[in-house]
Amino acid sequence: MLDDEKASLNRLKKLVEKCTSSFKVVGEASSVPQAKRILAKTRVDIVFLDVEMPGENGFDFLRSIQERNFLVVFVTAYDYYAVRAFEANAIDYLIKPVQPEDLVETEKRLAEKKAAFENSLRNGNIYDHSLINIEQNVKSDIYPKQILINNLNGFILIDIDNIVYLESSNYYTFFHLNNNKSVVSSRGLYTYKKILNPDQFFQTHRSIVINLDYLKGTSSKDGYFAILKHNYKVEVSRRRKNDFMAMVKSRLHNSSR
Repeated sequence: MLDDEKASLNRLKKLVEKCTSSFKVVGEASSVPQAKRILAKTRVDIVFLDVEMPGENGFDFLRSIQERNFLVVFVTAYDYYAVRAFEANAIDYLIKPVQPEDLVETEKRLAEKKAAFENSLRNGNIYDHSLINIEQNVKSDIYPKQILINNLNGFILIDIDNIVYLESSNYYTFFHLNNNKSVVSSRGLYTYKKILNPDQFFQTHRSIVINLDYLKGTSSKDGYFAILKHNYKVEVSRRRKNDFMAMVKSRLHNSSR
């Protein structure tokens, strides 16, 4: 655990000891040099990392470790824009003050993600790239350009501009991509909707979010549908039809300027 705030560090340690069964605290640090000394002599599987610290911050710490053979859980008090960056690319994150139920959920998610991390030789490079993405976006109000998805085979980084549309099915989200392939995530559609730029992505139906850049036309036969690249045909609900048409007209107007 790395956090310059002693109270936050103590709170998280107590919660780990009280609320989790698979986590064991093997080291605590209040500065980057202290954390590096712990890593030099102790095997660590997960690092709970505060980002904003005086002197060297959390990202300075990550850059200073050549072989990052551990997962990172960011512990942050950052605002909405930074959280959006964490949602897109972090393995997991916790918002200060950390709540017991959030830590329990993190434990469950990491059990799955750690296996994916260890089972794929290329995960290291992908994961490192995702950490770079977070650093570039965490203090900015720009929308992330990539999304990190983990599955049984490992981690996948998806370029957001290559998403044709997203489709919710039960508790999963399917990403239908520009290469005519699909990728599935175990996270819900609502999570990804928060990440995506609303000027580019529109929710046409409770289970569908489309990339307007791939919109080819509409169809009103047997309902109302958006026609996308690769002849994808997705439903536009009656409740969202007027907003959808207004968005399309606005984009056409802006592109003609």
